[in-house]
Amino acid sequence: MIVFVQQKSLGSKQEKILKKEVDIPLPGSLSLRTFLSHFVQYELNAFNQRLADTHLLHNLEQIETQGKISFGDRINSKSISESEAINIVVQAFEDGLFALFHNDYPLEDLDESFKVKEHDNFSFIKLTFLSG
Repeated sequence: MIVFVQQKSLGSKQEKILKKEVDIPLPGSLSLRTFLSHFVQYELNAFNQRLADTHLLHNLEQIETQGKISFGDRINSKSISESEAINIVVQAFEDGLFALFHNDYPLEDLDESFKVKEHDNFSFIKLTFLSG
């Protein structure tokens, strides 16, 4: 199912919110916890793919600039399991580090059930705390 995801950080100087088209296998009705799990799986797969592409691109750039390739270096050697990543995102939501809106409707309960249709909008808003 294709949905649109927006990410915004409150207080950031960048006013523009970009919509990203995401193709996630979602059932018609699901809980917020299930949606977050599917979204984390999608993002983790995309991250691993970008990491592999970047590593290949880095090797090609090394050939051009240095005439050699060094094997074994990793950009990010710490890998994270899918279940650990899901737990981190769920904990971040429970701690109020980000808010999530579905078609401009705030989702506040992890076990709240809602219906998802093709081309729905999801907005992640990173909440920052002021000190002083």
